[in-house]
Amino acid sequence: MSSFSYTALRDIMSGHTEGFSYSFDVALTKADRSGDPTRYQSRSLGGVSETYLSMVDTGYKLTTKFFVENSSEHLQMREFLSSIIGGESFNFDRFGSVVVPDDPVECEIVNDKLTEHRKGTENYIGYTFEIRFRISPT
Repeated sequence: MSSFSYTALRDIMSGHTEGFSYSFDVALTKADRSGDPTRYQSRSLGGVSETYLSMVDTGYKLTTKFFVENSSEHLQMREFLSSIIGGESFNFDRFGSVVVPDDPVECEIVNDKLTEHRKGTENYIGYTFEIRFRISPT
């Protein structure tokens, strides 16, 4: 189980209020961790190279379980994704839950990396999206 905490901004589900913070647990079928370093490398005429690491974009490529369409779980997931699609920050806890947090990390969604997919012709909806958090080099 993993958990998300966010501020509801768009596609507000019944019973929720815009601008309020919400947390929920979700089962992920895929959570692949990835890193994308930003570095600059120069090389002298003598062949000696020097590398400067400015940051590492680290994050996850996530795929959720399938939700029954229009179930409360599905509507919460849709509200969450709609509320963060503009680059708004949220917390992601890969191995924790709302009740028992493990290591929540502040994240943002990677632009244009959100897919809603249907399981066959049935009323099951799943999501695939990428998130990232910044880690400074030490």
